[in-house]
Amino acid sequence: MLTDFQKKKLSRLFDVLDADHNKQLERKDYTDVVSNLARIHGWVRGSKEYSAAEGLYLQIWDSLKALADANGDGKVTPEEFFEFHAQMLSTPEMYEQITIGTVELLFEAFDRDRDDHLMRDDIRDFFDAYGIQDEADEAFAKLDTSGDGKVSKEEALQRVQEYYFSNDPAAAGNWLFGRFQ
Repeated sequence: MLTDFQKKKLSRLFDVLDADHNKQLERKDYTDVVSNLARIHGWVRGSKEYSAAEGLYLQIWDSLKALADANGDGKVTPEEFFEFHAQMLSTPEMYEQITIGTVELLFEAFDRDRDDHLMRDDIRDFFDAYGIQDEADEAFAKLDTSGDGKVSKEEALQRVQEYYFSNDPAAAGNWLFGRFQ
């Protein structure tokens, strides 16, 4: 069972993922992020970079659809999204597999110099791709808890755990998708 605080954060996540704001997640929401990444980086549709990012994002969408689309209509509603997360968060093996896999995919998409750290510009790209670029610098300052100017995969996984499980409104992980309040 999700707490009210978890539902609040997951509502924010749903809204961020719902690129066209039609209150359902669909394949197009994920391809829109790829289009945004292409705009940010100057990639041409069909280029190696574009195809790689599209493959990553469609993998994320396919996984979400397979696990959360309870009625099989090719869309994920907020209710299905909450139910999926309730199941994931109560199943340690599922949580670990999904979060580690997603962090790996996101680092592959956003870690420009492939040093296994996200820098401020990487976070800016992430936030820009999701249409929340005005929150990027503030979020990076919160997520970089060590103050060393970068977020490692290990730190990212810690922030994800805080995002999903912490009931502390001041927890750094709450900023993974910008302001949740």
